[in-house]
Amino acid sequence: MSDLASKNTDSVTKAFQAGLISQRTALKELRAQSEITGMWTNITDEDIEKADATIQDPNEGMGDMGSLFGGEDQSTPENKPENGEKPGQDKLPTPKEKTAPGRNMEPQRTTDAASYKGQPRENNGRFGEKGNKKDSLIKQENHGKLKRNINRRPATIQLPKEEYAMVVSELNTNLTKEERKKKFLYKAIGNNVYFFENLGFNEYRFIRKEPIK
Repeated sequence: MSDLASKNTDSVTKAFQAGLISQRTALKELRAQSEITGMWTNITDEDIEKADATIQDPNEGMGDMGSLFGGEDQSTPENKPENGEKPGQDKLPTPKEKTAPGRNMEPQRTTDAASYKGQPRENNGRFGEKGNKKDSLIKQENHGKLKRNINRRPATIQLPKEEYAMVVSELNTNLTKEERKKKFLYKAIGNNVYFFENLGFNEYRFIRKEPIK
C-alpha cells in the first residue's frame, strides 16, 4: 500500500512540476487518493480553496510539493527585514559621529526637489520611477511576449509505433467520462507515467514519459 501511495504521489508531483495541472487540482488528486492509500487525509476544503488555480509555466521554475501547501518563507536572511522594518522600506540612515574641530567633514548630500516635480509617490512615500509613453509601450510589448510564451503548447515526444499503439489503446479503453473532459492528463500505464494532451477519442499528444520508480 505504501508503494502505491508513493507512486501516486510521485505522479501528481511530476504533473504539477510539468505545468500540466494547477496547485488546486494537485491537492484534489492527492485527497481523492486518501480513500485508497490512507495518505493525505488532512487536506481540507480550505486548503484546496486557497491553492492557486492557474497552471504555471514549467520554464519559469517551480518548487517541490511543499509549494502546494504554501510552504515556509524561502527568503534568504539578508533579504528579511530587520529591527521591525517593513518589507520594501528603506533603512533609516544612522547618525554620523561628531567630528572634532579642524577635522574634515563629509559633505552633506542634498536632494534636488525640482527633479521630482510632478512625479507621483508610491505607497511607501518614495518617488516612483519616471516614465513616458514609450516606456509604457515597451512594458506592454514585453508583457505580451510573456503571455504568448505561457500559452505556447508544450513540446511533444515521439513514441515507438508499438508503444504508441499500446498506450492509445489503454487510454481509449480506460479513460473515464470526467477525465475525457480535461485538456491535460497523466496516466500510469505499464512501467511508465505518460503526460499527454487530450484532443478527443483516439487523439492524444504525448508531452512527457517518466519511468515509475
